[in-house]
Amino acid sequence: MQTTALFELPAAVTLQSVPPAVAETVSPKPKRKPRAVHASVPTVPSTTVPDELIRQADRVVISSSGGKDSQAQASYVVGRADALGMLDKVVVVHADLGRVEWAGTRELAEEQARLLGVPRFEVVQAEGADLLERVGIRFGKLKAKAEKEARERGEDPAGAKVAPAWPSSSARWCTPDAKRGPIQRLYTRLTAELAHLGRPVRILECIGQRAAESDQRAQLAEVEINRSASNGKRHITTWRPIHGWSDARVWREIADSGLPYHPAYD
Repeated sequence: MQTTALFELPAAVTLQSVPPAVAETVSPKPKRKPRAVHASVPTVPSTTVPDELIRQADRVVISSSGGKDSQAQASYVVGRADALGMLDKVVVVHADLGRVEWAGTRELAEEQARLLGVPRFEVVQAEGADLLERVGIRFGKLKAKAEKEARERGEDPAGAKVAPAWPSSSARWCTPDAKRGPIQRLYTRLTAELAHLGRPVRILECIGQRAAESDQRAQLAEVEINRSASNGKRHITTWRPIHGWSDARVWREIADSGLPYHPAYD
């Protein structure tokens, strides 16, 4: 299978120049003071038991990138919700990253959700520039900074070393804009739909992060309150259902489900 296309940038996009109108859409905002968390938001989860988490939730939102971990967690969580007779609570959401996605990823995530019997599939996207444009903008800023510092040191700016512009495990700058923000806008919609409950809507967000992926992820709690996304109208509990799973356990879940997985793994 050809894999070179994953690293090819469209000819129309250059990292050295980005239209000013696009740059304005992703200009860094001034730092704000930490937002006060509503007094009704709990500090710790009332339970860490999987079935109880699902029972207590008004909506169970499963993030699906189309990759193996999110596919395995979707299969696992949907199976538990179905066994409890609560499949109607489940929403699968795919954060579309634009042109950096493998072709067909969005369609695969939707097909997996359909085959699992999930009643609702949502696609969210960042507003303004897509991830590829944001990488270009970031490169331009990093390049200008490196050249400025080189001139201040009396060195040739042409030889300045530019820091990597692509997001990585140590520089996850894309996550808030490309994934977290758009998904939280979905939470706002879900909250409005359930406003008739007359109390804070309880949303269980399921994320396919595993401890085996990195030291940083190993330190994450399997269940915690997402206080930054919670407010007086909604309480968000983060659940990492496969946090302790190995690669072998992930692939066993996928094999047992019989669902198609992303061809990139071949």
